[in-house]
Amino acid sequence: MSVGRMVGAFERSRTVRRRIGVLFIGVLAMCATLSSAGALTVEEEQQLDALFNQAADVSAGGKVGGATIAAEGGWMLRGEEACTYSRLLNADVVCGTEAIVFPPEGVGIDSIYFGAPEDIGHVNMDDWTEDVNTQIDEIWDSYVEGAKAQSERIGYQVVPVRWVLYPTLNRAARVMTYGILLDFGGDEVINLVNVKFTRSGYVVMEVVTNDALLAASSASFDSVSVYAADTYKPGMGLRYADFRDGDKVAAIGAVGVLASVIGVKHSKGWLAAAGGMILVFAKKFWFLLLAIPAAIWGGIKKLTGGG
Repeated sequence: MSVGRMVGAFERSRTVRRRIGVLFIGVLAMCATLSSAGALTVEEEQQLDALFNQAADVSAGGKVGGATIAAEGGWMLRGEEACTYSRLLNADVVCGTEAIVFPPEGVGIDSIYFGAPEDIGHVNMDDWTEDVNTQIDEIWDSYVEGAKAQSERIGYQVVPVRWVLYPTLNRAARVMTYGILLDFGGDEVINLVNVKFTRSGYVVMEVVTNDALLAASSASFDSVSVYAADTYKPGMGLRYADFRDGDKVAAIGAVGVLASVIGVKHSKGWLAAAGGMILVFAKKFWFLLLAIPAAIWGGIKKLTGGG
């Protein structure tokens, strides 16, 4: 990676603040926490610089677990390097990131965060029917109510404003996408999320972008979502279409996955988090706004076939 490329990517990543409205299931069994930190120190900036120097060119693809992540002209951090980067920039306490890709300029994306595969079993998409909008409305209402209750508890307003990208399921591509506009105490940010289904579950991709990047690249939420989903290629035998009789089948369908990724109750029995969950990153501090009671966590593991 050239020095110019490294500095350019670093400056973009510093100015795009990552605010996440999702929390991976593997991180749910945590106690409620409130922590804060100041701006990046000189030492932290130097560590981020060093990490960018170690990023690998993924034009030809790079292995991450059983998948290949490829982005022509892009660079990638993976494993511990990705976790260290996210911890420094986003003040992560628990790392749920397996890789971070920095696409080339002109795509309209600052970075893409890839979560660990969620091996809940093969997800049947038959529940995504003509009346799915009604279920999505219920998920939204639960999300809004959860955010309201959390705001009252911490004295900091977190308000889901609207869908900027209404949840859609591309059955052919095996990808679900949504985007939410959130108001954090008067500061509006966007959470853009892709869910790519695999033979044994799904992988979540968080797309970091903003209006300036989209405008400069003549990009849209749809176009950057498609780009992000295309970077992740499950390995041989691990694609959604590779499902075989006898494989583990998830206890929830595509609508249930949407609810669990967003972090709300699902009226058809899937309980992701009582009252909803929001993980907020803002100006180098974050709030984990909800603890998951042991009984609920046990129920989640039972539903998904875990432990």
